[in-house]
This record gives sequence, C-alpha cells and structure tokens, in this order.
Amino acid sequence: MSRSDSKHPLILNARRSLNGIKKRLIRECWYIKAMIEKRVSNALIARHSGTTIPSCVLWPNKQKRIYFKNVPRGEFIFEIQHRDSYVAEERKSVVARFGFVTGSRHRKATTEFGLQRGSDGRLFAYMGSGKERDSRFLQSARISIPKFQNWMYVDLELAPDRVVNLEKVRLFRKPENELNIQSAIGRWIERHPSATAATFLIYADIDINVVDGSSIWLSSIASIGCNLGQCILVTKKDVASDIILSNIDRRDNLFLFNPEDMNIAGETLSIKQASEVLRVLDDRLPNIRFLVVRGTDAAAELLGTRQFRGRSVVYLTDFYKLMPEGFTVPPERKVQVDLITSQAAIILTQTSAIACKLKEIAPFPFKEARLPPIIPDALPQVAHRWLNESRGAIKIGYAGKINPEWGIVELLDWTERARKEGYEIELHIVANKISENAGGKGYLGFRNNILSRMRGLEAQHHQTLNREQSMQLMSDMDYVWCWRPPSLEERTLELSTKLVEMAASGARCLCYPNEINKFTLGVDYPFFIRGYDNFRHLLPATTSPSETTGARIRQEHSLSAVKDRLGHEVFQIERREGIRRICFSGHDMKFVHPYMSYLKSSGYEVVRDNWGWGEVSDLARTKLQQEWADIVFCEWGLANAVWHSQNPLAGKKIFVRVHLQEIGDRAKKLASQIDVANVERVIFVSERVRDEAVGLYGWPVEKTVVIPNFTLTDEYRFTKKPFGGEIRLGIVGVIPQRKRLDRAIDLLAELLRRGHDASLHIKGPRPETIEFMRGPSRRAELDYYYELYRRIDADSTMVKRVHFYPWGNDVAAWYKNIDHILSPSEFESFHYALADGVLAGCHPVVWPWAEAKSLYTSRWVIEDTASAASQIEAFRLLPESEREVELQANRSLVESRYGSEHIFSQLNEVLGL
Repeated sequence: MSRSDSKHPLILNARRSLNGIKKRLIRECWYIKAMIEKRVSNALIARHSGTTIPSCVLWPNKQKRIYFKNVPRGEFIFEIQHRDSYVAEERKSVVARFGFVTGSRHRKATTEFGLQRGSDGRLFAYMGSGKERDSRFLQSARISIPKFQNWMYVDLELAPDRVVNLEKVRLFRKPENELNIQSAIGRWIERHPSATAATFLIYADIDINVVDGSSIWLSSIASIGCNLGQCILVTKKDVASDIILSNIDRRDNLFLFNPEDMNIAGETLSIKQASEVLRVLDDRLPNIRFLVVRGTDAAAELLGTRQFRGRSVVYLTDFYKLMPEGFTVPPERKVQVDLITSQAAIILTQTSAIACKLKEIAPFPFKEARLPPIIPDALPQVAHRWLNESRGAIKIGYAGKINPEWGIVELLDWTERARKEGYEIELHIVANKISENAGGKGYLGFRNNILSRMRGLEAQHHQTLNREQSMQLMSDMDYVWCWRPPSLEERTLELSTKLVEMAASGARCLCYPNEINKFTLGVDYPFFIRGYDNFRHLLPATTSPSETTGARIRQEHSLSAVKDRLGHEVFQIERREGIRRICFSGHDMKFVHPYMSYLKSSGYEVVRDNWGWGEVSDLARTKLQQEWADIVFCEWGLANAVWHSQNPLAGKKIFVRVHLQEIGDRAKKLASQIDVANVERVIFVSERVRDEAVGLYGWPVEKTVVIPNFTLTDEYRFTKKPFGGEIRLGIVGVIPQRKRLDRAIDLLAELLRRGHDASLHIKGPRPETIEFMRGPSRRAELDYYYELYRRIDADSTMVKRVHFYPWGNDVAAWYKNIDHILSPSEFESFHYALADGVLAGCHPVVWPWAEAKSLYTSRWVIEDTASAASQIEAFRLLPESEREVELQANRSLVESRYGSEHIFSQLNEVLGL
C-alpha cells in the first residue's frame, strides 16, 4: 500500500474504529478481570478516585488488590490508615504495586508515573513511614497519572509476620495548595490598607460564636492587644454572631481574618491552614511585633519554623489530661511542650499550678508571665437580698458552656431534690452550646437529655446573651452556680473564669473547695460546697461574701490591671527612626528567619518578597515592596538577586547573602548574571565560598564580606550524656548525595565489626519522598539511595540498627538521644546540624571537607572510616570528667564564634542599622 493510500479517508476511519474497538475490549477485559477477582479473591473495587474503601485486612504473604475506575490525569496520593505502629515505622513493611490500563510499560514510565520498576516489571512504591493522627497511622505513596485511566489497580503486600486491619484505603488527587493564601491575603490587605500598622497577630483554635471560658479568653487577650496597638484576629470560623466580639475593648483597633476571606465561607480553618495564613500575614505586614497563640497543637504547628522566634507569646492549658487514674501528660504533648518552651518568647500561664507543672516537664528553664482569667473594669455589682422562706423563689444562675462533666447534671439533680423538700428554686441557665464530649469520651444523647430536663424543671434557658449581658443577669441571682465535680476539681490546674468574674462582682458563688479556689477566694469562703448536704444547708443563705474578697479579685484580674502589667512584662513595643524598612527577598528563609524576627521585635519594619528558586512569584508585588523598602536583603544569590541588582532604585541599598549552592553548577547561570556594581555588599557565609565566587564571577573582593551562619544557643541546650553501652550515631539531613550517607553506614558497619553495640539514627526527609528528587536529572542520585537501602536490608545485623526519623522542628529534643553527631559530607559551607549537635552536647565526628578545620577545629576531623571509629572508641574511654570538659569546650567554641547575638550584631553593622 502506498503512502497516499494510507491517508485515504476510508482507511483512516477504519483505523480509528479498530482503535476504538481495541480500547473497548481492553476496558471490558479489565472489567471482567475485576469482577472475577472480586468474587474469587475478595478484590475491592472503587467506582472512581476519591472513593474511600471501607476496612479490610492485610494478611501476611497475600496480596490485597484494589481496583479504581475512571482515574483522570493528574497528581494523586494513595493512602492507607491503620493502628499498627510497627508497620508505620518500618519503611518497607507495606509495598504497593500498581497496574494501569495504558502507559506503564514503556521506558519512561517510571519518570511519568513517579514510581520505581520492580524485578517483575511492575511499577511499585514503598508506602513509607507513617504519620500519626489521633492514634491512627497514615501511610501514603505519591503517583503521577500522565493519561486518563479507565482502570488501574493497587496490590498491597505486607511484611510476612504481620496481620493489619486497614481502616481506610483511598486514592485522591493531591491538593494543589488547596487555598491560594497569597492571593487571598493580598486581596484582604487591599480592603484593609491600615492593617499594615498592626502590631499583634492573635489566633486560637476556638469557635468565636460559642460562649465559654476559651472564647472569653480570646476576647480578653484581644482587648489587651487592642489597648496597646492594632490587632489582627484570625478566626477558626466565620463570625455568625457578635456575642463574643461585642465584649472586646477598643474594638476599633481590631481586624478580622475569617474563612470567608479565603473564599471558603462556612467552612472551618484547620490549625495548619490558619498557621499558613498567619505566616503569610507576617510576611506581608511590616510591623507585627507579637504572635499571641493559645493551645498546644496550634503553638507547636506555628513554631514548626523559626519565623516567629522571639515574638511568639503562647498560652498553654491543654497540655495535660485528666484520666480516671489521675493527672497525666501524654508523650506527644511532652514533645510539643519541649518545642514550645524552647522557642516561645514568653509562656503565659493561667495559674501558678500550671506554671509549676510546665517547669516540671520542660527540659530547660523558660520565660513565663501570669495571665489569669480577666474581668471587665466595669462589673455589674450584686444587689444582695436577704433570703428567707417568705421572700419568694431562690434564684440560681449558671453561665457557660454545658459539658457532661462540668456540674450541670448535679445542678439539675440537686434543684429537683431540693424542690421535693419544699424549696422554691428558679433556674436561669445562660449557654449557647451543649457539648456531648468530655474527657475524651462521648455522651450520646446528653444534649437532648439536658434540654428535656431543663424544660421539666422550667429552667429559663438564655442562648443569645453576650458576656456583659450574662454577667448582668447573674448579678440578679441569689446564687451563681460555679460548682464542678471533685473528679475534675481535685485534679485541674485551672481557675474557672466564671467563678472569678462572679466572685469579683460580689455574688454568692457555689463552688468546690479545691486548693486553687481556696487560694483565690480564701479558705473561709462561706459558699464552698462538696455535695448536696452542703448545698441544702445554704438554702437560704443569710450571709454575703466579704467585700474585701471581691475587691482583691478585681484588683488582680481587671482588664486594666492585667493590661498594664503585661504591657510592662511582655508587650514592650520598640519604634525605630531613620533607616528602618527592610525587604528580605528570596525563595527559602529558613537560615534567616530568626534574624528577620529579631529585627521585627527590635522595632524595624520587615516584609518578605517571595520568589521561586529561579523565577519571580509576583513581579508587581516585588516592585511595590522594593519601592517601599530602605534596604533590600537578597537571601541567596539566585534569581531574586539577579532581578534586584539589574533593576535598582535610587536610594535603595541592595545586599546579597551567598551560601553554597550559588557556586554549584545548577546555580552558576543565575549568580553570573548578578550586577554586583549595583550591590552595596555581598555577604558570604564562608571564606572558601567567597574565594570561589570571586574567581568564578569576577566580583571585587572589596565589595564582599564574610559573616558566618549563626547558631541559636538558647534553643540547643547542653544535655549530659552517659556515653556507656550502645553507641548512638546521628546524622541530620542526607540530601543531596554530597551529604554522603554511605560514609555514615560504613562507620556503623566498622563499629559493628569491632564488636560494639552501635546504631545509626537519621533525621530528615527521605529522598524518595521529596518531589524534586523524582525529576529525570535526579534519577541516578535516587538510585544511589536505593542502593544504600538494599545494602542495609541485606545485612541482618545492620537492618535492625538503622533508624529513620521524619523531619520536624523537634531536632533539639532528638539530639538528647544522640551520642556522636556525624558530618560525613564531601563539602559544606557551615553545616548547621554539626554545630547544633555540638551545642546539645554531642561528640563531633567530621570528615575532612574544606574549611572544617578552620570553621571549627582540627580535633574534630578524622581521615577515614577507621580513624572515625577509633576516635569514637578513644573518646568513650576517657574518664567522665574529661569527656565533660571536652564537650563543654566544644560548645563554648561554637557559641563564641557563631552565637546569634554575636552574628546579628555583625549583620546590623554591615546593613548600617
């Protein structure tokens, strides 16, 4: 057949028809295959991606197949959920093998699908280490779907000695940064231009529409902030009612950022989403001096980076649990408390009991200030009536959230019982929320039962009163119910807000006599009750609380008193004159965030100009921030520095800080375009990098200065280690390949060969989980890591002694369990992990990369694997006192050369601040 014949319309139509028939046959074959396997081997079928497969069981040495229909092109995540911690911790315990209708057999399939190819020819992925959420583990694998798939399947294989119940299995589209936070905040600032003067960011994972102690706290801290400056309150939910906001003093100084501002009206901002909002607000608003945050989870998330270092003020009450067996601090909370207390500027504590408990569990001392329950300056005063049997009904009021374990059941029970004994009692209950959960347990039907009982007792239920109106109503009561059961009161560390505000008003507060309440009200307070008999004995009362008690509480808890004290102790606001506006430009601020935060806390106005590695993110915003700034500080000499140096504005000073990658092959094309004539000074973190850059790019030496990286000596506290028994080697960060993980594995093997009990602990992301490591140019590098994994797995002794830990801002706590910190890299410009480990009391073992001896000391540097093992042996044989002297001397060396206070002063001097 000639070429012209092959293009004949009839032939083309026939080919299209045959292709269509072929595709339909393939689809039908897959359908038949899925139906047969569903019947024969219990395969599962999801009608489309996004469907959650219900629970199923993974058996050892058996595959579980899950089919998915109609999977579109795009980036996907395959995820399993279970409760087996062993499976979650072992990277290779679950293998997922994938089959696709089309596209998986050709040579480039591994790149297109982002998967490995196994010896059987199929694409596969290890499910990876799991992340924990509410006692459940989530393990996942990322997949790229290059073409629409009518059908695909996943075969799950389990380690041979396990049986695991999978609670959920799902394939879902990878979120594309679900919320465009940058754009949303840009629009918000355009609507609220005066918010650029805001001093405070405030956040708590609290519903602003529900009246309870936590929302009253939120209005109180907002009132303090608004009296000291402008505040931005990021709310968990959209404001549906003014019931809490109406209590805020100087509300004209308050700006709100709601889910509605993110174009997700009616939804809830998660802690993670809210944290991203707060970070971007801080990037864009130059005057943020303080972040005030309530809650352990929220604070740990926000302090996951050092963006707010020295400016975060954290209020903690939820770090402990009251269990039937007693007071407990869960292990995960202990880890969070360690992180928060090491990084927050100030910890706000409600009571001395909370402060003592935090000091007991925190690894190191921290700064603390007291923030007790706050009451308005203008309190309604109680007009006491002389109660007796002939004066009508006895009024008892309660105001606050209703919870199964907060005493509402006893109030209703005792009221009903007293009425049967002849007492006329009138109940007033102010509550707009009834919770069916308490102490981690659910009480199904509690809400309906309480509402039914309140109707039966003809209680007046007030649901729309704000704090002021609620207090006004309570001031007309004969008694205010503040009683909670002894199971709570004998173990809590907190003071009830409603007890404080009503006792300050002079009300008769029925409450339990625990130690905190006795300290607040006095041991002789006449309205302490333990049970019904005490309650019955007080009906009717013929006494009133001492006026001095109310006066003392007002003096200690009033908004004015607390605001004045915290304004002096915590919220001191500096202002600068002259050069004060600094724009930090770059793609990655992790090495400069503490300095940026220090400048903001010192009164300078600071914003971030966000860039990609090799391109601009928002040129219009870049130009606006450039025009606004006195100084442009380019963190990294990449695309950001190229643009700013080639587009200078008169009177604007440009500084460029160069690390290491700028002299690498990939970045040379960018760094070579920097117009150094328009740069005030190029700041290098090491002499070697400066020498190479000057040689590569011809930059004048007189335009350069070397200021090394800084260390956070107060964050990495010295921990004394026994150095006995197991030798625990540690390495932080093994990407890219020049970090030489193979050398660390060689050292472990050598120590094991010499008969030592040794282990290797690796902190940081695994290369196969990093998006950029899946690119075609990284394939050989990724194979390097897979080869190391195979080496570990093939050694029955070593496989049990290599441990991986996910990345997180808990490195300081991780160092406590590491004896020897390794730096096996081919080259470094500083190596933060080494310096931080030494500060934390680890013994350094450093391979001979350039400048290691001059940046630190030749005493730390070894020549090869054998000398590294020998150095470790020799150090561990030293008397304990000599080891301690050496480790303290190592810490002093790092602190004196690279402590943040010292380096920040050098940066200030170069910038002219």
